[in-house]
Amino acid sequence: MNARTIGPIHPGDFIAEIIEDLEITQYALAKAMGITQARLKRVVEGQVGVTANTALRLARVLNTTPEYWLALQNSYDIETEVAEMAEALEKFEPLPQLQGVVVVDQRSCGRTLFRVDA
Repeated sequence: MNARTIGPIHPGDFIAEIIEDLEITQYALAKAMGITQARLKRVVEGQVGVTANTALRLARVLNTTPEYWLALQNSYDIETEVAEMAEALEKFEPLPQLQGVVVVDQRSCGRTLFRVDA
């Protein structure tokens, strides 16, 4: 069996599926979100990404969270860049000062902590 690789999936593809599942139009969703149909169409077609503003609007009208939409966009962006930068990324190494160190992001206190693995 041949495995097919699926490329990054743009959040617009998810929105298109929701529009189809809900049997509504792009116009109806755009109107509910308070944006133009042209703006929504650009997202659905993958021409532009989901911004924080768009994520907040989608979350409100689709009963989801803005984090959901931003996570989809973030995953798409990272997968796209990894594919484009694969060869270049191979050339990068961690800074010598960080060998054996794990960076722990502590967003609640706004600091980044470093932990040395023994």
